[in-house]
Amino acid sequence: IHNDPNGKDTNLMGIKFTARISRKYWRYLPQIRYSNKVISLTTDAKRAVLEIYGHESVVIPNGIDKTRFYPDMSKRISITERFEIVSIGLLYPVKGFEDAINAIDIVRKTIPHVHLNIIGTGPLFNELETLINNKNLGDNISLLGHLPHNEIISYLQKAHIYLLTSISEGFSLSFLEAISCGLPAISTAVGVATSVISEYENGVLIPIHNPEAIAHEIINMYSFEKIEEYSQKSVNASKSFSWETVAIQYLDLFEQILLKHDE
Repeated sequence: IHNDPNGKDTNLMGIKFTARISRKYWRYLPQIRYSNKVISLTTDAKRAVLEIYGHESVVIPNGIDKTRFYPDMSKRISITERFEIVSIGLLYPVKGFEDAINAIDIVRKTIPHVHLNIIGTGPLFNELETLINNKNLGDNISLLGHLPHNEIISYLQKAHIYLLTSISEGFSLSFLEAISCGLPAISTAVGVATSVISEYENGVLIPIHNPEAIAHEIINMYSFEKIEEYSQKSVNASKSFSWETVAIQYLDLFEQILLKHDE
């Protein structure tokens, strides 16, 4: 189960619909009714699976390839030269990129050399590009569109902060890849970001649809020189999500199921 089926999630267009579908239909799916074990990607999903489906589930997160996503300080730009922030996601309303753009418009008044790279493609590309141009943010924000994975890694390793502004997330792999590259996170309280930031104190949680709060936290992280401290905590947090760690959890679960089946 990727998303929280308890009605908090929205579709790509930002429309709430999950609660109606999950409560009415999902509990009758054979994948749920006849499964040996339900796996939830987050603790929030685990609670909702019990409430909606009546099933206990086990939490096993997605994994990241630590051999590819790791910090490379030789690539990181000096923060006094160019303060780099990166966001990754499909350009749909649910990702909240308009809030990110409006936040950078506020931040540049205090930190003129701030720069946000938005990586991803989608139907809002032209609309977001127009917003950037109308606010004269061409020097502060780059819409990069779709990039190959190896280029994304390079952008993560160069950056100082990862920004997640989504209204809803099931399980953001890009968030995990960013912290694995040693990026502090500023994120809305969605998906896996909630538990990772709360547990490891490697960033800050922000309200949904609040550019002022986003800007405030970006400026604070820069001004109080928190980036290096948060960066190390992000690297520590990412160890729990390595494929080696995740694979062992799956193997243990499969063994438990097979042993029970043999009894």
